[in-house]
Amino acid sequence: MISHQASHQDISKHYKMPYTIQPGGYIDPTSSASSGPVEVDPSAPGSVMRYALGFETMANAIGGTWMVFFPQTFLSMLVNSSSDITPTAVTWTQVTGALVYALATPLILGIPNTRRGIESRAPTYYTLAAGEVGVVAVALYKAFVFGDDSGWSRNALLAASAVLAPTLAWRFYVLFGKPEWIGRYRETARKGQ
Repeated sequence: MISHQASHQDISKHYKMPYTIQPGGYIDPTSSASSGPVEVDPSAPGSVMRYALGFETMANAIGGTWMVFFPQTFLSMLVNSSSDITPTAVTWTQVTGALVYALATPLILGIPNTRRGIESRAPTYYTLAAGEVGVVAVALYKAFVFGDDSGWSRNALLAASAVLAPTLAWRFYVLFGKPEWIGRYRETARKGQ
């Protein structure tokens, strides 16, 4: 074990490691050093993705604010009558708004062209796409099976699906059709290798 630690220390002297090696040779991915210097691939700088992440972050901030601070106004667009806006519905709208804020966090973390930023973009898109598939499926099911008796109007359920479907299509297009838009990098310390 001593020789194992010594070998990591010897390597660290010759190469600037992009992470912190802890006792036993374990890597600390949360250290500030783990997001060490990288060189962004000029042919895949991730610019399109960074703009998309910025736009979506702003949209989440606006939507989350509307849901948290003006839940009755938000709900009035979704329900058939104002009598459907119950205290429970208001509370769940505010909780959902808080979750919309939380979903902005991985979007924000993906904006910088750093190791962490670039590496977080695809998992963020996969995660959000999975959620959107679920929301669209539930909204369409409710719209076609229950219609206006679902608690939301049928038109609101279809509109929710119509709003999320292009976003979902965009995610799949980027992930499977234009992965270079996500961005690429190489470690600066290994540039010459």
